[in-house]
Amino acid sequence: EQIIVSCGAKHSVYNTLQVLVNPGDEVILFAPYWMTYADQIKLAGGVPVIVQTGPETDFVPSYDDLRAAITPKTKAILLNSPSN
Repeated sequence: EQIIVSCGAKHSVYNTLQVLVNPGDEVILFAPYWMTYADQIKLAGGVPVIVQTGPETDFVPSYDDLRAAITPKTKAILLNSPSN
């Protein structure tokens, strides 16, 4: 009852965004990110909100940066490792 079959992780992320995101919803995305994630958010009618990370913090997002990115329109946070 709780098994999903897809042709890969990217397809599963796309399907999830299509179900969860309504036009104008914001999805927080930590950079660096897989190149198609922002486009998948846009295809669902959402707005990608990019929170920068970098090697100086071992790609761990700052709590303050995350908190600043959250708005009443935030629907989801998409998190992946820098190496995907």
